Amino acid sequence: MAFDILGYYNDHKGFYGNAPLEDVAKDAYKRGFHQGEPDYGTWQQKQGVASILDEDAKKRMQDNPSNPIGRAFHDTAMSLAKGVVVGIPETVIGMADIPTMGHAGKGVDALLRKTVGGGFQEANQFFDESLSPETQAAKEKLNQAKGFVETVKTGAENPSVVWSSIMESLPSMFGGFHVSGIQCSRRLRRRGY
Repeated sequence: MAFDILGYYNDHKGFYGNAPLEDVAKDAYKRGFHQGEPDYGTWQQKQGVASILDEDAKKRMQDNPSNPIGRAFHDTAMSLAKGVVVGIPETVIGMADIPTMGHAGKGVDALLRKTVGGGFQEANQFFDESLSPETQAAKEKLNQAKGFVETVKTGAENPSVVWSSIMESLPSMFGGFHVSGIQCSRRLRRRGY
């Protein structure tokens, strides 16, 4: 039987106030209103609430669009932070995975789950959910695009997603440039330059 998210929200409106249905659904899942689904996304699809949550998000966006300048600064900062906090460590662990045949990544992930309660996947999800609703919707459109041409077209129609991806990648790229610069300068010094 599908979970009645609207009925649940109306029954607890005094508690949730004007919260987005997405937040209400996440809270309901955390409170145990599921039938053993392994994660929130699976529960959302299986219980048939995904379309209701999408409709609520679209309505909220139309009723209350965010300030484009504030959104640009916020999304840029969040994307850069994701690149520093998640991107660089993932790159380093990825490099360590090559000689260890994947064991370095598994070990770090297990350590993170035991010490901070989540790994890189949860950190990525946190930063993605921290983006503005407009950028989240644009990212979803890009994820739904099929094929090269449609993906490029969708990216052109949603430049915030392209910008966000660039900002996420910058910290790792600069880290790579820095490491290669150190290696290059060491070789030059050895040769007497």
